[in-house]
Amino acid sequence: MGPPKDTLFRSADMCLTQLYIANEIGREVVSALGEVGEVQFRDLNTETSAFQKTFTQEIRRLDNVERQLRYFGSQIEKESIPVRPQYEFSNILAAPSASEIDELADNSERLEQRVSSLNESYETLKKREVELTEWRWVLTEAGGFFDRGDVEEIRQSTEDDDAPLLRDVEQQPRGQNGDASGGQSLSVMNIGFVAGVIPRSRIAAFERILWRTLRGNLYMNQSEIPKPIIDPTNNEEIQKNVFVIFAHGKEILAKIRKISESLGADLYSVDENSELRRDQ
Repeated sequence: MGPPKDTLFRSADMCLTQLYIANEIGREVVSALGEVGEVQFRDLNTETSAFQKTFTQEIRRLDNVERQLRYFGSQIEKESIPVRPQYEFSNILAAPSASEIDELADNSERLEQRVSSLNESYETLKKREVELTEWRWVLTEAGGFFDRGDVEEIRQSTEDDDAPLLRDVEQQPRGQNGDASGGQSLSVMNIGFVAGVIPRSRIAAFERILWRTLRGNLYMNQSEIPKPIIDPTNNEEIQKNVFVIFAHGKEILAKIRKISESLGADLYSVDENSELRRDQ
C-alpha cells in the first residue's frame, strides 16, 4: 500500500504500481487506462523542464490544434451557423487514435488558411464597398453644393466680413453646368477645398477644433448620410456625415487634412467641374 496522500480518490485505498510500456504502444495504453477512470498517474520527472521532455513538440502541436478549433468556433458564432449538439455524437470521451489526431491537425491547418484567406477577401471587398458608398455621398453632396451656387455664401476671412469670398466668381455669369464661366475657378482664386466623411459623433468636436485652429478662416458645409455605414472590421453600424471645407492656401488645407484624419475622417478627391464629377 502506498503512503496516504491527497489524490483524486481521497476516500479509496490506493496501490502504487509501476508499469513498463514500450514507446510504440505507450499512448494507446495510457488512453485505455484513462478511459477506465481507475488510475491516477504521477509525474516522476518533476525536476525536468518542459522543454527537455520528449513529448514537448507533440504538446505544442496539440495546443496549436486547440487554438485553431477555438478560431473556428469564433467564426461559427460570428456567422450564426448552427452546430450539431454533442449528444448526437457517440463516445465523445474516447481518446482519438494517432492517425485521427494527425488527420485533425492537417485538416485544421488547411481550413484555417482557407478561412483566413476568405476573411481577408471579404474584408477587402467590404472596405471597397464602404469606400465607394462614402465617395458617392461625397460626390452627391459636393456636386449639389457647386450646382446650387452656394459658393456665393463663402466669405473671405482676410478681408471685410461683408465681402464675399468669391467676389470675382459671383460677378461672372454662370455656365450651363452651374460653374463660373470665363475660366474662373476656385483654384484661380487660390481657394481649395477638402471633402470627406466623418463619424457623426465627432462632427461637433471636428467643427470646434477647426474653428479654433484656423481662427474661423474657413467655410464648412456638412450633411448627414441617411443610411448607416457598416464597419467591415466588426460589422457595426456607424452614422456618418459628409463635409466640404473651403479655405485659402495650401498650408491651411494641409492642417485641415491632418485634423480630419486624426479624428477618423476619410478624405476623398472631388473635382469642382460638374462634368468631371459625373465621370468620377
